[in-house]
Amino acid sequence: MLTLHPKGAEAWYDSTIETIYFTENTWQFKVLEWFTPFGRKFAGMVRKLVWQRAHRNTMDDRASATAFYNQHIEDVKAAVPADRLLVFSADQGWKPLCGFLGVPEPEREFPNVNDRAAKQQAVADTFNSAYRIIAGIFAAIAASIYAAFTYFG
Repeated sequence: MLTLHPKGAEAWYDSTIETIYFTENTWQFKVLEWFTPFGRKFAGMVRKLVWQRAHRNTMDDRASATAFYNQHIEDVKAAVPADRLLVFSADQGWKPLCGFLGVPEPEREFPNVNDRAAKQQAVADTFNSAYRIIAGIFAAIAASIYAAFTYFG
C-alpha cells in the first residue's frame, strides 16, 4: 500500500513541518534531547531513520522535500505491479482498502488518527516538558547561588 496525503505534496510538507518535524526545528525539543535519555534516543532514531534515511535530508528545503515525495510515489509505482499496489489516502475511507484486501468493510467510521490539531497538541505537551526542565535548572541555579551566599556571606 502506498499512502498519499489527500491534498498532495505541498499539503504533506506543510503538515509534516507543522507537526512531526519539531524534533529537528525547535529549541524546545533540543532541550529535551540535551537533558533526557528519552529525548536523546528518540531524536537520534528519528534523525537517522526518518529525516536522513527515509527523507534523504530534504526537509529543510520545501522544493527538495516535495520533489522527493513525488519521486518516491513514482518509484513505488514503478517497482510494484499495479495489481499488487493500493494507492490510498485516508480520506477515501474503508472501501478501497477493504476491497483491495478482500475483506468486508467495518461498520464503524474510518479512524482519523493523523489529525493535525491533535499532533500539534502533542507537540505543545512536549514543549511543556522542556519548559519544566528549564524552570528546574533555573531553580537549581538560584538555590545554589542562595546557598553559596548564605554559607559564605
